[in-house]
Amino acid sequence: MATNQPGKSSKTYKTSDTTESPNNAAATSESGIQWIPVLVESENARNVGFVARAMKCSGLRELRVVHSQWNEIPPGAYITGTSAVRELYSAKIFKSVEEALADCDAAIALSRRNISRIPGFELQELEENIPPGKKIALVFGRESAGLRQEEVALCQCICSIDTYENMSYNLGQAAAMVFYQVAALQKGPGYGNRREVDNTEAGPPASMAEKAAFKDFVLEHLSEKALKNQTTPLVVDRMLREWNPESTILRAFFGICRDMVGPPKPRQKQ
Repeated sequence: MATNQPGKSSKTYKTSDTTESPNNAAATSESGIQWIPVLVESENARNVGFVARAMKCSGLRELRVVHSQWNEIPPGAYITGTSAVRELYSAKIFKSVEEALADCDAAIALSRRNISRIPGFELQELEENIPPGKKIALVFGRESAGLRQEEVALCQCICSIDTYENMSYNLGQAAAMVFYQVAALQKGPGYGNRREVDNTEAGPPASMAEKAAFKDFVLEHLSEKALKNQTTPLVVDRMLREWNPESTILRAFFGICRDMVGPPKPRQKQ
């Protein structure tokens, strides 16, 4: 991922050519811009999980992934994205950047690359440089080499995250900073709200035996394809650890799952 300072262009990409109001970009954002993260050829599935978690924290819901070898999000992403399973499960996979951006009004490249005809700005200047449109893609590149020049050229502007000593942030770190900035502009329902404290007394946590029984049940009913992936049991363990359910809650959920699956098939007589 390459998100250092690009050579800044003398041009800026303003939200509107008809007004000089400094609040215009913020007003446009509050009126309902749909921000869509687009990850290009991610090299580590766990970074995709980090990105999805940052998305959920910032109120972003649609994730797009451009990858020539993936047909679905790899299980490794669910290890780091256990709190954003919905975002990962519903992510859309594309084979090219052009396809991923086809229905977007504009795109912002997160990159250090400098293309003279494309305006560039730093992340803290995002509010003044939001391109026109209601659906705007935030395009992130590979962890090792970032976006290629031809991929940056598909975007309307370039956003950088300045660093010391020509370093670059990890994909998940860079995405979290960008999404935080976007969320601050959106300030939609639920932004900044803390959960109300539940003063009801919690029941005892599920025992190791109860968790093991549930894990065995899950693995027993997974497809052969899922079981061939060595990370699948680790994902189940991580989900149970993060969830840390009460005993009564896990037993109730276990019962619901058994009811959905139906009665076990009769065993064949030896």
